[in-house]
Amino acid sequence: MSQAKVDLYKKEKAGRKKRLAREKRIKKIVTILFAIIAVVVLYFAVTLGYKSYQNSRPAKTFNITTDSIENYLGSLDMGNESAQ
Repeated sequence: MSQAKVDLYKKEKAGRKKRLAREKRIKKIVTILFAIIAVVVLYFAVTLGYKSYQNSRPAKTFNITTDSIENYLGSLDMGNESAQ
């Protein structure tokens, strides 16, 4: 090997540890970021799907008549007035 190749190899070898550690760190950060983004996208997709499902269903309505309750309370009031 020529002296230039030897010097280049030594220079590359000297910074190899730092470079590999930096690459590993960047790879972990990218993996974590993609996982977070995937969770957020999945959350919004599920939320949007659930909301559209709920909006497509007919709303439940209840009709309540209070006539019987009013009659009952009226009879109680009449009963109290006659007892006094």
